[in-house]
Amino acid sequence: MNPDAEEVCDSLDNDCDGLIDTEDPDGPSTVTYHLDADRDGYGATSGATVSDCEAPTGYTEDDSDCDDSDADINPAETEVFYDGVDADCAGDDDFDADGDGYASWEEVGGPDCLDSDASVWTCGSTKAAAGLTCAGDPQRQPVERRWTVLGRP
Repeated sequence: MNPDAEEVCDSLDNDCDGLIDTEDPDGPSTVTYHLDADRDGYGATSGATVSDCEAPTGYTEDDSDCDDSDADINPAETEVFYDGVDADCAGDDDFDADGDGYASWEEVGGPDCLDSDASVWTCGSTKAAAGLTCAGDPQRQPVERRWTVLGRP
């Protein structure tokens, strides 16, 4: 410790100016920590924050928790589709397991009659009106998606 020393986070007055760590304007840079109310290791952007050298108890650097009141909801969780809960905080549709942009017919009455395969086309009311069987009918025949790229043969 001497007046020419750099202040670091160690609870000592390294540069002999009477100020310790983050009290010193010339002190070390701090990290913003987010309150982790449900103690799952993830804080939320909307919760309380603290800027300090080390995380206080109950705080974390990670702010990606989408529901900080439930420890079973955080980015590390495995998504269980069709339960109405975004357990993994991915922000995706809980009723679209294959990620094709269409909700499951069986689960919520959406237009997707095969929600386990993104390559299978949807069967909504317009398809049923066109004579396709789909909506909950065991004889339904999903239609494969066919994409045409304009300007290509």
